[in-house]
Parts: sequence; C-alpha cells; structure tokens
Amino acid sequence: MNKMNKSKLFTRLAQFDLGIHILDFAGKGLVGLVNPVAKLESIGLMATSPEGITAFRAIYGGLMITLGCVFALALFKPGMMRFGLMTIVAVMLSIILTRSLGMVLDDTSNLRFIITNLVELFSAGFALFLLYKAPAESLR
Repeated sequence: MNKMNKSKLFTRLAQFDLGIHILDFAGKGLVGLVNPVAKLESIGLMATSPEGITAFRAIYGGLMITLGCVFALALFKPGMMRFGLMTIVAVMLSIILTRSLGMVLDDTSNLRFIITNLVELFSAGFALFLLYKAPAESLR
C-alpha cells in the first residue's frame, strides 16, 4: 500500500471512529436529557425524586452531549483529530477503571459489566492503534 493510500485509509478510520463516538455519546446524552427515567431504568436505577431526575438529566445528559460535541469538533475542525482520539482513550479508560473499581467495591461483577468493559477496552485500543500507527498527515 503506497503512502497516499495508507494516509487516506487512516484518515477514514479515524473519521469513522470519531463519528461512532459522536453518535454514541450524543445519543445517550440526548436520551438522558429528554427521557431520564427510561435511561435510568435501562441501567438498573429507579427515579425516586424530581431532584434526582434533574441531577441525572444534567450530569448524564449534559456530560454525554458535551463529549459528543468534543468528538464532533475533533472530526470537523482541522488539526483536532489527534486530540479527539486521545480524548476517546482517556474517557474509555476512565470509565473502565471506575466501573471495574465499582465491581470490586460493590461486588457487582456481572456479564453485562464485563462485556461493556471489553467493548470499551476495544474502543480505547482502536483509538490508540490509530494514534500510533497512522501517518501524521492522516490525523489532520
């Protein structure tokens, strides 16, 4: 594969990765904002007060939408793609670490959490692969 094709391939892979994360984070954030009770129930929680729903709406909805926007900025603003991939790695590893710690502290290890951790580990690993193997010009 020549250098031009390799660069284009890595650019497309990075764009795809950022696009998936935009959809994932912004989508989850929008659900958390618009329908927090359904989102709470989908992760095994119950809404017990209006204040709790508002807090969940703000934190889960707001934070996830913000991360989706960061990934969109990284995708569409020249020079930001590398930052976006680094953000994917940092966010995914942080989520994996804190969930794993919770699984140990709360004795909540289950197949759903393990599979989720593995998917997120793949996500971080793919972004790291792109960061280290992509030619510099492909991550504009």
